[in-house]
Amino acid sequence: MSRVLIVYFSRTGATRRVAAALATTLHADVEEIIDRSDRSGTLGTLRCVLDSVMGRSASIEPMRHDLSAHHMVVIGTPVWAGRVSAPVRAGARVARDAPAPAAARRIFLHARRSR
Repeated sequence: MSRVLIVYFSRTGATRRVAAALATTLHADVEEIIDRSDRSGTLGTLRCVLDSVMGRSASIEPMRHDLSAHHMVVIGTPVWAGRVSAPVRAGARVARDAPAPAAARRIFLHARRSR
């Protein structure tokens, strides 16, 4: 088990690619946040934007990794309407509430598409 855990959500795959590259570099464990909502298609995109603008959280599957066993948790999120995605907002709440070693750090990673 690694001392580093990368937790991420990716709707389109961009944040997944960044998380995978970072995990390889840091020799980190990886945990994907699984959203229980259907965010596919045009209505899914609209739901993403509305959830972010309204500051709503999402219903997510329980995490497989024990966050308290890692000294560093890196959280990767897509940026929706200039804000953290709703699934990551829910995952961050889980991470925030998890007991952590004294030297633990939690880092947020925002993946933006290059233009």
